Amino acid sequence: RRNLKALRADGWQVLVIWECWVREPEKKVVGRLEKFLLENL
Repeated sequence: RRNLKALRADGWQVLVIWECWVREPEKKVVGRLEKFLLENL
């Protein structure tokens, strides 16, 4: 959490991807990644 806070304080947008999401990327990762990129580019 400390690293996330430091990155955000430096102006970075952060997306955390949990290992359990990667087991079924179509259900968890793809949608969240698309949303994150669309909102932050």
